Amino acid sequence: MEEITITATDGFVLSSAKHKLSENINQKIRVVLPNRTLSEIVRLLKDEAMVDVYLNDNQIMLMFNDIIFISRLIDGTFPDYKCFIPQVTPDNVLHVKNSILLNACKRVDIMTSVDINIFDFSIQNNIIQIESFTPGLGEAKEIIIDINYKGEDFKVRYNSKHLINILKSIDVEEIDMFFIGDKKAGIIDIKDDTEEYFYFIIPRIEDEE
Repeated sequence: MEEITITATDGFVLSSAKHKLSENINQKIRVVLPNRTLSEIVRLLKDEAMVDVYLNDNQIMLMFNDIIFISRLIDGTFPDYKCFIPQVTPDNVLHVKNSILLNACKRVDIMTSVDINIFDFSIQNNIIQIESFTPGLGEAKEIIIDINYKGEDFKVRYNSKHLINILKSIDVEEIDMFFIGDKKAGIIDIKDDTEEYFYFIIPRIEDEE
């Protein structure tokens, strides 16, 4: 095996990162980590570092930067997410600058409810409109004009924190966002020579609020 893939989901967002390794591994390894373990690893790995990984039947140990980190593993297997993610097609694709979309989402998010964090996202007449309204707090609206979009007009509701966190994690400026199916789930797929990042975000439905 010449690559490592890390995948996580909370039921509304699925993210996956794939990285090519400099050395070949002679066996296929698949483990499930607790969310808290992954969060702690991210917090401790502030800078790039070489990481040594050791596994046994129910534990993982990582060694990096004079740190030894040990965590239990979760029994079972990770769901086969590939079977329920729609196939990406050239239809309904938005090519946009990451920073422009991210900053617009951040400004609208200020007026979302702390408990719900929902905003409306629409593309109509080649214009992106992002808006939120919270009784007692106020409303916000952002418009992005002259976009590069191919597809039908639509309007959906996303969890603002989910979309913002996805955009913040992407370190390239030009991105393609695909809108799939009747509900217009969003897919962002970033690839280069050594890495691949995949994000799948499900819109919020009225009765989920």
